[in-house]
Amino acid sequence: MSNKIKTALIGIGGYGDAYLAALLHDPKSAGAEFIAAVEPNPDRCRRMDELKARRIPIYPDIEELFKRAEVDLAMIV
Repeated sequence: MSNKIKTALIGIGGYGDAYLAALLHDPKSAGAEFIAAVEPNPDRCRRMDELKARRIPIYPDIEELFKRAEVDLAMIV
């Protein structure tokens, strides 16, 4: 059993980039497991290559996220 909080980020373009930096690289976020993102326009995300490399799914809307992923925490940017 994992004690990590399954975290999704809603909005990965624009200001979402700062949140992505923390979720992907900040050792303080060790209690969080970044499992998914929501973005209707994923081409706006500067870190898309890294998200793809880590196999983090990008959903087009919140409804699709909650249909397909078990999330403990959803952060809205």
